[in-house]
Amino acid sequence: MGSRAIRGRIIDDSDRPISGLVVLAHGNYIWPFNQQLLGRITTDDEGKYIISYSSNRYFQLLGQYPDITIRILDRTGTRELAMTDKLRHINDDALNVPDIMVPRARAEGLAATLGGLNPSRLTKNNDAEVLIDGMAAFASMVAAVEKAQYTIHIIQLSFSPDLIATFTGGYLPSCATRPKDILAQKLLEASQRGVKVRILLNENLFAPSTVDELRDFFKNAGNNSVDVRPFPLVNNAVHAKSLTVDSQDNSRAETFIIGSPFEQAYWDTPDHLIFDHRRGSGNPGIGNKPIHDVCIRLHGPVIADVEEIFIQLWNFRSEEEHSADIIPQPGPLKAAGTQSVQLVRTFPAEILPGITNGETGILEAYQRAIGNAQDFIYLENQYFTSQTIANALNQALDTNPGLQIILLLNENTDVPAYKQLQNNLLEQLGTSHPRIGAFSLWKTSSGAGGIELKQCYIHSKVAVIDDRWGTVGSANLDGISMEAYIDIIEREKPPRNVEVNAVLFDGIQGEPATGKVAKMRHDLWAEHLGLQHRALDSPLAGGWLELWNNAARANIDSLNDNRTMKGLVLPYSPELSAKEQLISLGINISKFHIPD
Repeated sequence: MGSRAIRGRIIDDSDRPISGLVVLAHGNYIWPFNQQLLGRITTDDEGKYIISYSSNRYFQLLGQYPDITIRILDRTGTRELAMTDKLRHINDDALNVPDIMVPRARAEGLAATLGGLNPSRLTKNNDAEVLIDGMAAFASMVAAVEKAQYTIHIIQLSFSPDLIATFTGGYLPSCATRPKDILAQKLLEASQRGVKVRILLNENLFAPSTVDELRDFFKNAGNNSVDVRPFPLVNNAVHAKSLTVDSQDNSRAETFIIGSPFEQAYWDTPDHLIFDHRRGSGNPGIGNKPIHDVCIRLHGPVIADVEEIFIQLWNFRSEEEHSADIIPQPGPLKAAGTQSVQLVRTFPAEILPGITNGETGILEAYQRAIGNAQDFIYLENQYFTSQTIANALNQALDTNPGLQIILLLNENTDVPAYKQLQNNLLEQLGTSHPRIGAFSLWKTSSGAGGIELKQCYIHSKVAVIDDRWGTVGSANLDGISMEAYIDIIEREKPPRNVEVNAVLFDGIQGEPATGKVAKMRHDLWAEHLGLQHRALDSPLAGGWLELWNNAARANIDSLNDNRTMKGLVLPYSPELSAKEQLISLGINISKFHIPD
């Protein structure tokens, strides 16, 4: 007859059952090195599972009975918690598997543990300020550089020495608008007053390096004290971006986790004007579109965790170059507020000693948050091509009938191939699903020539879940920013970037409520939807998704009535070009000028 079922129980480290975990059974197939999925089920309230299958699901070779491996995944079905050794030559009709123990800290909770039992890099008593769009972020960083007394440490993907960080004049460009602060010049001035400035820049095969350009700027200014170094990689990147000031001084220390490269095209205001000379001449792949991005400024103990990334990378390069510039890790910093922050990272395997397998803490943080979502999931990201994240969202929808998902995505990214990958994931999720909405950002303006309409480029990497969990950082929702390849037989080490995100816990995980996560949602949605904050306090009868759907439909009606939109939101379209996208939404484009 052969094996037809396995059954067992999942328990925690206190012998208590764990419900809701995903159990997979794999049997040998054709060759011992291949595995066939025999079945998948979720543990019940008693932690029990039973997986049934027919004997023709696996292959019997020369009368041998199957070898079966059991994998335990988290509630999203995407994060592996445990895997048994092979149960060999099973000939029981229904095999009773001994209890499988999974530490509860690994299975439950919102704090990433990196495979351990305790939260990794979770600190209390911080202060956090979310800075929306380049105008606010760059101005805040200039102010920090101006106040620096001891050290300035920067990690960046790229850094143009010509970046104008602030302008004179008002919020809108006018005849009074003039360049004010060039960020590289501000760093030069800091160095001249005795601040030690260290800058670490990405260098790889696929992205142009700005190392020589920035070095030449300081050299031509007669300054040899600003230290600009590359961190060379091959097919991945140092995509993390941070600026930290005076990390060893309790009264002065502050840090920024940044979304944007230090390039002019990423400077923009919340108005996202169709034409704004302050954005410069644009960026390859993005053009001169209005651009939306998000940064976070942090004070308090979390600064040491942000600095740890810089110090690890910098000291590694010092050792490689036989340099004496080895930076000690700063001591603990005093309380600066009440916000609990977890610093999560993505690291490639084997680029640094002691991190042999790399880190996928950002992916784990998303998986845990999605798996615990109750009310809504809001994802705002430059890219959405991660199959793992899509699978987690699907599982969350199936598990929680009241959950809504709101996605804010680019219509066209700077990686053309991503459009189809994104469309494929959205199709898998089912954008016609009544609890899923996908949207994009567009800007309208009216003038003598009529109404103009242009895509806004979303460069942010932001998520808000249930107004209790939020993240801001550098990691896109694509494979190279966060993902770990998982295979039942062997573990590969794929290209993976260096990334950093801050996660805010707001009244969850035993951490104090601060209202910071809800404020971040309010500020973002007020800009996107064109609504006052009071309209964002409570959801409509149909939930938060109804608010977004109403705003998007109203904007379609406005455009067809030859009126500008309120806010920036339209439904996402799978079509390839801007004109095709608008037509697919039922918009009569003959009335508009749609600049490239």
